[in-house]
Amino acid sequence: MVKSKLIQLLRTLTVAEMREFGRYLEWASFRKSGAVFKLYNYLLKAHPEFLEKKIAKDVVYKKVIGDGKEVGQRFYDLMSILNTSLEDYLVNRKLEEKQTEKEFLLLEVLKERKLDKLFFQKISNIEKKWEKKPQAGIRQLQYEYQLLESFLHHPNHTLFSGDTSIDRKLLKKADQHYLAFKFYHILTLYSKEKTLTINSENQAKFFKEQFLLEDILSLIKDEDFIDYPNIILLKNILVSSINNDHSDFDRIKNSYYENLDLFAPNEQVDLYSMIQLICVENYSRGDQKFLRELFQLYDFNLRKGILVEDGYINLLRFRQIVHVSCALKELDWTRKFLDEYGSCLEEAAREDALKLCYALVDFNEQKYEKVINTFLTVKFQDPVYAIQTRCLLLQCYFELDEYEDQFFNLVKSFTVFLSRNQTFSEGLIEPTRKFVKYTNKLKIAATDPNIDKRNLKEEIEGLVLVSSKVWLLEKAKEL
Repeated sequence: MVKSKLIQLLRTLTVAEMREFGRYLEWASFRKSGAVFKLYNYLLKAHPEFLEKKIAKDVVYKKVIGDGKEVGQRFYDLMSILNTSLEDYLVNRKLEEKQTEKEFLLLEVLKERKLDKLFFQKISNIEKKWEKKPQAGIRQLQYEYQLLESFLHHPNHTLFSGDTSIDRKLLKKADQHYLAFKFYHILTLYSKEKTLTINSENQAKFFKEQFLLEDILSLIKDEDFIDYPNIILLKNILVSSINNDHSDFDRIKNSYYENLDLFAPNEQVDLYSMIQLICVENYSRGDQKFLRELFQLYDFNLRKGILVEDGYINLLRFRQIVHVSCALKELDWTRKFLDEYGSCLEEAAREDALKLCYALVDFNEQKYEKVINTFLTVKFQDPVYAIQTRCLLLQCYFELDEYEDQFFNLVKSFTVFLSRNQTFSEGLIEPTRKFVKYTNKLKIAATDPNIDKRNLKEEIEGLVLVSSKVWLLEKAKEL
């Protein structure tokens, strides 16, 4: 029984849901003295562990039916009935959360039973509810289209409304949903592929040709969708991304901040990723203002509660926030962020991640000795931290004159480590290799009058994808 569909589903139920399922069975008219209820009560006691020895077929059969016979069809029928009831319970539970889907099902029922007055009255009530409290998300545009379609497909709709413009409204709703859906899903796919460093020029060409983007975008004017700023925002992000032209970023950014609430929670997360990608790309090309844009993006979305999903915050996202805020010397903000959101990291990664992040803040507060002592006494579990701690140690040794020997020794060992290690991706290794190379150049340039320091600074400014670029430029300027 351990691998049965019934047990697999029951394992997902909380204690409260398991008891609620019992009340559902009672509501569904199963007798408490009947076999279905007996099976439920036995499995209730075994929940949530469902130890194999307790739910072996012969053991359960003996406890529930106990007629002295071998396990047979009667038992499997009983299992099937309870499993079907559990599926019905879970669907009904989900319907309680999805009120709109429930209302559309009711419209189908009213139409089938020829309760025309109640059918059109229900449509009117739904429309009034949406007008009073607009619903967010692209799915809502589909619902609005679906509601008009339900009205028009009713054979008696002309008896309840003489509005001849409903067909036009339906087509308009279809356009709105189609465009929002198309723009959103092209953008999410485009962003994912861009993150995987797929050739952006070929990628943009493919998207334009495959999805008829140029034809569609040439026909759309912002004024046509003045009441739907969410569609305009998606269109403008798409145009900016596909054409690799971010000169309109300020308008996109302001529209994003103003209209984010028009999107559903999952859409908000994806939109955040799209805007973040634009910021990262532009900063990587050398536009320093986009580091501040990234910080403002993080701050805004944290306040909106978008970056924390189901009580957790993604570790990579967490570290990005800390690195950006430290690079901008927003150190009080960073400590507050670590104190407030540290508990939102997965427990397995939390301790090491927080130690490294607090050490980064200490470094930016020029507490170099404290950082060195932290790394000498802590052994990190995550192998990625082997790179990050070495980078930070190298920076500390750079800053302290009495650690010159340790600095050059670490440069040598770190370079060997990066060349020999096959575990890490090139996307991590290459920016780190550049960082080590130019940190070493800066250290040598500090005492060598023959090195062209201005040229070195220009070299660093022109670097793409290098770790701690802000710090490198800071040290180059000091020279």
